[in-house]
Amino acid sequence: MNRKIGLYCEVRAAQAAAFFLHKAGDRVPLPKLMKLMYLAERTSLQRYGEPLTGDCLFSMEHGPALAITPEHMNGMIDSSRNGWDAWISRKENRELALADPGLIRTPEDNLLALSDADLEILNEIWTAFSHLNAPALI
Repeated sequence: MNRKIGLYCEVRAAQAAAFFLHKAGDRVPLPKLMKLMYLAERTSLQRYGEPLTGDCLFSMEHGPALAITPEHMNGMIDSSRNGWDAWISRKENRELALADPGLIRTPEDNLLALSDADLEILNEIWTAFSHLNAPALI
């Protein structure tokens, strides 16, 4: 079952994060992944008037952020079955990685909670911003 808080869908958030991790070759620093996820959510809202993950956007000291997804990234809330922990694992040095790197052959085949439009946005965000580190994204 997809855990939903308001509009938030944990599985879609986990699969969006997995997309970025797959593109990065498995590992991404947590702050960078947070910003990439925010940019994807904002782009989906701007382009389609629909959220990608349903997470809430809010302002923080170091720029805009998502509300619920960072709690999963930091292990502050429990994952539902087939949710965040099924896709993403926490590593040393504030890095996140794919829980099972072999799980994703191609995003189109395995990230089934995401639409083609979602994957297009994620790919655009990756292409435009993947070369930047977290401070530059902030």
